[in-house]
Amino acid sequence: VAVVSPKAVGRGISVFVMVEMDNQHSRFQELFERKMRQETDVVSCYEISGDYDFMLKIQTQSSETLEHLHRIIKSIRGVSATKTYFVLKEIKCGQTAVGEV
Repeated sequence: VAVVSPKAVGRGISVFVMVEMDNQHSRFQELFERKMRQETDVVSCYEISGDYDFMLKIQTQSSETLEHLHRIIKSIRGVSATKTYFVLKEIKCGQTAVGEV
């Protein structure tokens, strides 16, 4: 497995997007999950507890491509709100905690 810098492959903008669903109906949730699997700029998608229902990690080329993806996310039936956090600096990434082997 190769670890590649997002900037090196033209994905210099990293953001986390919190997504709130209007309706917890499983049909809307399944639709949202399916659409997120199809989006290549969405590198991670987590169902979470708390004020929001999903957290996305997005790595994209520009503010224009982020805006386009944000419009796609907001247009998915059942999505009621989003909140976007821009990554200023990545401190640690790509490691999995493993106990003693």
